[in-house]
Amino acid sequence: YSYKMNSPYCGLFTKNYERKFAYYEAIEKILKVPEVAKMESVDVPPKYTALNTANGGQVIEIQYTTYDYAGDGHELTKPAFVYLPPKYDETKQYNVLYLMHGVGGNEREWGMTGNGSQVKKMMDNLIASGEMPITIGVFVNPGMVYDEEGEVVRYNRCKEFDSTDDLFAQFLENEVLAKVEGMQTASGKTIRLSNDANDRAITGASSGGIAAFTAAWNRPDLFSRVYTTVGTFVAMRGGNEYPAI
Repeated sequence: YSYKMNSPYCGLFTKNYERKFAYYEAIEKILKVPEVAKMESVDVPPKYTALNTANGGQVIEIQYTTYDYAGDGHELTKPAFVYLPPKYDETKQYNVLYLMHGVGGNEREWGMTGNGSQVKKMMDNLIASGEMPITIGVFVNPGMVYDEEGEVVRYNRCKEFDSTDDLFAQFLENEVLAKVEGMQTASGKTIRLSNDANDRAITGASSGGIAAFTAAWNRPDLFSRVYTTVGTFVAMRGGNEYPAI
């Protein structure tokens, strides 16, 4: 199934352009396809989405300084959310899960808005039940370029997430890992991440999906576990060429 997309996604956006989210446009059209309309969704079992106050982790919103890997290298400030698990022992090194959102979303995707986050609830319950090892979650965001008046002139999602080179993996290794490792929990314990690629997972949806795959593809020494959903493996930044590589 294909359709003509009216909303520009990749490229330059100026402050005078009213941005439309292609993601929502696509969903609206796809849901009208008869075969799709017949599909039934599967709810997450309540035991995973219940608020776990006894064994709850902590969600911290951070701002960190990096530079424009995909552009001219100038300095950027980016937001991120970090999930810190309960029962954290700073003498150990822990698993880490990176999550990247799709177009139309940001680092708050999947309800990452604090202690009421759906992802936080599920990680709390999975860790408490032993179905998931104690894991730190990192929810990253692509950069945005601003003019002197503070208006957005370019969204870097396409360059950062959809490109098939190793720049995004470099960013994760040099900027995000360095920022998260050394953070402290509410009780003052220092975060320590495992150096074993088998203890690092990376996942995402849409453009975040291809970003996850590309990071693992280019740097299996960093990420041995990868999951991508509806990744944009299309002719935007070379993702369509993966099957021939």
